[in-house]
Amino acid sequence: MGGRLLNRCRDLGLVDVEITAATQVWTHWNPDTDDAPTGFFPLRTVMEQLGDHGMIDRVMAERFVLDIEDAGRRDRLFCALTMFAVYGRRPA
Repeated sequence: MGGRLLNRCRDLGLVDVEITAATQVWTHWNPDTDDAPTGFFPLRTVMEQLGDHGMIDRVMAERFVLDIEDAGRRDRLFCALTMFAVYGRRPA
């Protein structure tokens, strides 16, 4: 969705549209002592919530979480998340 956000705002008729993006990278995490890497969302909790709402298959979500936790324990974690922000205004 982030990559489509700018044009969605334009399609809505917004003007003076500005966009920015920031990427956060995580390479270390001990899932036995912390719920999530510093500054990251609690992965297991979010995956469970997505499963509760039928947005992700529970078995696949659990497998994903276990794989990420394993990577953290073996010092092989690499996660990156890009966040987008768009600002515009409705024409007068």
